Amino acid sequence: MNSPAPRPPPDSEIACGPEFAKKNSAMSTPEQPTTPQPLPRDVFVNRVETFTREEPVKALSAAFGVGILMTLLPVGTFVSAIARLVLLLARPVLIILGLVKIADTWAARSANVEEPPADETEQPPI
Repeated sequence: MNSPAPRPPPDSEIACGPEFAKKNSAMSTPEQPTTPQPLPRDVFVNRVETFTREEPVKALSAAFGVGILMTLLPVGTFVSAIARLVLLLARPVLIILGLVKIADTWAARSANVEEPPADETEQPPI
């Protein structure tokens, strides 16, 4: 028995998947301008809202677990340790950046002294 030949997928966004939808949404025509892409935070919030609506029990248990974890962990200690580390590394980083800037300025000035400007070498006849 011959099996029927596979049908090509229709040209709708639903049948072709998210790749087709992304391609079509990225294109702009004079009648339909391209909409700006949402910020990453908005995408995250939308995904969390969708997950909460679709799986309320899982969302509630995840929130409960994160709450217990934050209660048990010394969050204040972590924050103060990170603040101390940033303040400890701030001086050396600023000193290194200052030295790099001085070296760049020094190299630019020495390059200007060695090469005469183009205006002095090619003077038009009087």
